[in-house]
Amino acid sequence: MVGRRLAGAGGGNGGGRFGRAVRLMMAGLLVAGMTGAVISGTSLPADAAQRQSWAMVSVGTGFSCGISAESAAFCWGTGSSGELGDGGETGARRVSPRPVVTPAGVEGWSTLTAGQFHACGVSTDGAAFCWGEDDFGQLGNGPGVTENQVSPSPVVTPAGVGGWSTLTAAANHTCGVSTDGAAFCWG
Repeated sequence: MVGRRLAGAGGGNGGGRFGRAVRLMMAGLLVAGMTGAVISGTSLPADAAQRQSWAMVSVGTGFSCGISAESAAFCWGTGSSGELGDGGETGARRVSPRPVVTPAGVEGWSTLTAGQFHACGVSTDGAAFCWGEDDFGQLGNGPGVTENQVSPSPVVTPAGVGGWSTLTAAANHTCGVSTDGAAFCWG
């Protein structure tokens, strides 16, 4: 791990957005900053006493989320609008990865993206879910619905779309690509 360069969460560790991994920065781990950047195929410390193997990590504003090698989703940092997805209170600060609430029927996650104050993921069976801030409809959970969600909420899937391949969250909107290659955006 020491000396490996990773794209991801830049700036300070306010709110625990780096988790306990920030200690490794002093030992040569470079974490360069870009909101929404993805780290793939790396291992980052989940806790001081434990290491978690990660399939991917995505960085939002003040928080980060990742998918473990076992396809479980975790988030950490500041959850001002529910973006940690752990079902807990907003305003929480988590310095260690906490499991994202797994919706009924979801056996694992294939991809995940962190936006400004929201996150979204695609389950291993192709269903899309988002959580966190929804001021502009960026969670995609229905027309006229703009209530923040502290756990994953299903994205309303357009007619004829059988599932999702990937999602990308930005500041106030989210876009996704369906399994048949069509692109959609909301928010």
